[in-house]
Amino acid sequence: MQEPSVGIICGQGDFARLAIDAYRQKGYRTFAVVLREENTMEVADKADRSMELPIEKIGRIIRFFRDHGVTDLLFAGKVHKKVVYRTIFTDITAMRLLRRFKDHRDASMMNVIMYFLEEEGFRILPQTQYLEELLAPKGVIWGKIEPDLARDIQYGYRIARMLADEEIGQTVAVLREAVVAAEALEGTDRTIVRAGELARDTTIVKVERTRQDLRFDVPVVGLETVTWAVQARCRCLAMEAEKVFFFQREESIALARKHNLVLYGI
Repeated sequence: MQEPSVGIICGQGDFARLAIDAYRQKGYRTFAVVLREENTMEVADKADRSMELPIEKIGRIIRFFRDHGVTDLLFAGKVHKKVVYRTIFTDITAMRLLRRFKDHRDASMMNVIMYFLEEEGFRILPQTQYLEELLAPKGVIWGKIEPDLARDIQYGYRIARMLADEEIGQTVAVLREAVVAAEALEGTDRTIVRAGELARDTTIVKVERTRQDLRFDVPVVGLETVTWAVQARCRCLAMEAEKVFFFQREESIALARKHNLVLYGI
C-alpha cells in the first residue's frame, strides 16, 4: 500500500517543523515548499523533499506538488501580507490569482488562495490536524492571577475579540483596564514591542479570529512571543485556550518562570 503524502507550505516560525514531524509520525511522506523571506530551508530538513521558492512563483509551487503526486496541502506558519504588498508578481499563475483579490484583509486573501488551489485539484487540510495537543490549555499555565490581573485579562479579551470581529488584529496590550497597544498590520511581536515602549507590566491577550478558518493562520504563541513579552517587561501573556497554538511549551514556561511572566489560557 502506498504511503499517504502531504504538501506543506512553510511560512513563518517553527510550525512547519512541528507539522512535518507530526505527519511523519503518522506515516505520511512530506513534501515542503519553504517560502523565501518567510523562513529558511532548515525548517524543512526532515521533509522527504523540499524546495525554496518565493511566494510570487505560485505556478512553480503547484508544479512541485503535482510532480510528487501531492493533493493534500497544509499551510504551516503565517504568510505576512506585507510580503504580498511589496512583491512584483511576474508568474502567470500568480497574476491570474492576484486579479481575484477584492481587498487585502488576511482572511479575504487566504480564502481566494485556497479556493484557487482547490480549483487546481488540491485539498487544504486544517492546521490542527494531528497537532491538537499543541493548543493552549485552559487556566493558569504558570504564575499567580491576582484580582487586578484577572480584570485586565478579561478586559483585554473583550477588546481583542472586538479587534478580531472587525478583522483588524488578534492581539492587544492592556494595563489597568486601558488599551496600551492594539495589533494591526505589524503582527503580534511588534505590538508587544510597542507596548513595552509605552508602559511596563502590561497584559498581552491573543485570540483567534471571530470566523477562524482552521485551514490557515491559526494563531500561535511560542518561545519567540514569550521572549518579546519578557523584553517588553510585560506582566502577563494570555492566549485563547484550545484556539491558539502554544509551541515550544517547556522552553517558554521556563523563560516565563525565570522572569516572573504569568502565562494564562483564557
